[in-house]
Amino acid sequence: EGDTSLKEGDSSLKEGGTSLGDEFIIFKEKEMKEKQTLIDQVERLKQSEREYELKVQELETEVADLTLIDQVERLKQSEREYESSKGTETQQKNIERLEERIAELSRELRDTQKD
Repeated sequence: EGDTSLKEGDSSLKEGGTSLGDEFIIFKEKEMKEKQTLIDQVERLKQSEREYELKVQELETEVADLTLIDQVERLKQSEREYESSKGTETQQKNIERLEERIAELSRELRDTQKD
């Protein structure tokens, strides 16, 4: 008899063709859809984060490459300047030697003219 009264109770809970069980199922389906939407959003965010991290790594590599290229160019420029100045120093020394030789020859010429 207890079972019969429960069955009667179930039938009395129906309102407009929807039982509490049906409403619970609808609620659970809606809840599952919302959870799946959140899961999808989290996955998209994680994917975006991975893509962002890869892009940051690419940019860091590019910056490092550009820095190295810049350093190499500055080193080459310094080397050219050094080579240029080295040539200038050699020329300056040659000029000084020639001036000394000219002064020496001039003294010798004067000495010879005095005699």
